[in-house]
Amino acid sequence: MTNELHNELDRRVHEMLQSELTESTDTGPARQQAVWAAVLERTDQSSSTTTKPRVRATWRRPTLVGLAAAVVAAVSFTPLLLSPTMSSADTILHHAIELTSNQAPVPALGAGQYYYEAVHVSAIAACRLSTLPDGSRELDGGLANDLPYFVYEQTDTSQSWTGADGSGGATATDISGHFITAAQQRQWVTDGSPSLTHCVPSSGVFTTTPPLSTGERGVTTLPTSPSELGNLLAHGRVGPEGEVYPTNTECPASQTGICTTATQFDIAWNLLSSATEAPQLLGPVLYAILAKLPGVTDFGSVTDANGQVGAGIAYNSEILVIDPTTGRLLATETVASSSDLAAGGVSQGDVTSAETFGTLLVVNHLGATSNS
Repeated sequence: MTNELHNELDRRVHEMLQSELTESTDTGPARQQAVWAAVLERTDQSSSTTTKPRVRATWRRPTLVGLAAAVVAAVSFTPLLLSPTMSSADTILHHAIELTSNQAPVPALGAGQYYYEAVHVSAIAACRLSTLPDGSRELDGGLANDLPYFVYEQTDTSQSWTGADGSGGATATDISGHFITAAQQRQWVTDGSPSLTHCVPSSGVFTTTPPLSTGERGVTTLPTSPSELGNLLAHGRVGPEGEVYPTNTECPASQTGICTTATQFDIAWNLLSSATEAPQLLGPVLYAILAKLPGVTDFGSVTDANGQVGAGIAYNSEILVIDPTTGRLLATETVASSSDLAAGGVSQGDVTSAETFGTLLVVNHLGATSNS
C-alpha cells in the first residue's frame, strides 16, 4: 500500500471520527491518531472540527491493519473507569526515568545506516456487510456503527527502517487474522465470503521513505528537556509525529491556552509510537512529563505479545506498558472503554489494539534485520 493511500485513508478516518464528536471547549480537540492500530478507542470530545493535515505517514510506525480498527472508535466514547491510584503511577514513572537515565544513549547513525525495529501489531475491526453497485458484496469498516456487524482481529509484524535524514522504508510480514467468534466466521461463509479489503486493509509490500524536506521535523529534533518539551506539549505546539508549530495547533479552542490531560497524554503516546527510535530517544523525557499530568493512573501488570510483564500506565482507555527492570517501553495497548461492542463479541476492558516493540538495532543497509 502506498504512502499516498495511507494518508488518504487516514484523512478519511479523521473526518469520520470528528463528525461523530460533540464540540466542547472544556475537553480539547479530538485526540490525534498517528498510528493506524494503536488508537482504537478514543474517549475524549473535540473542541475543533478542523482536520489537521498529516505531515508524513512514514514517520509513523508502519501499522497496516488499522483503518477499520480506527473506525470502531465511532461506536463508543464512554470513558473507561480505572481503579488504581495516581500516586503509584507517579512512582512507576519516576522509577522508569531513573532506569532509563542510566541506560546507554541511542546510538548515532553513520553513513548509510538505519534504525531498525520489528513491532508485533494486533487490532480488531468492526465491519458491516455492504452491497456494491455491481452487485458484489464486501465488509466495509465505514459502516461499523450500524449493527449487526462482524468483528475481525488481525495481526502482523511491522518492520521499519529510519535513516538520519528521515529516509527509510517499511513493510509488514506474518499477516494473519480471524473473526472473533466461530458464529461470525460461519455467517461470513454463508454470505459468500465477501472481501475483507475495506475491513482490514493490509499489505506486505515494501514502501520507501524519502528524506525529510526543508522545514520538516521529527522526533530526533525535539527538545530533550522535560520542562521545555512539556511546555510545548501543554501549549499544543507539538504534533503527533514530532512537528513543532509556532502556535497552538493541537488544542486551539482551549480558553486557557493549555491542552487537556487527554490531549497531552495522547500527544506523548503518539510521539512514542511515531518513529522507530522514539521510545528510546524520548522515553525518559516523556515519562517525566506524564508524571506531572493529573489523572494518569497505574493500570497494573500487563503481559505483552512477547510474554513480557510490564507496568501499565494509563489515561482512560490507552495504556503504556513499561519494563519495570529497564524502564523500556514494551508495548502500547488500547482497551474497549464500554460494552457497546458486546454484540460483536468484545467486552469492556478487552484489548482492541496493541503494539509490542522489538529491540532497536542499527543496521548497515535498508532492509537489513540484524546489526551483523
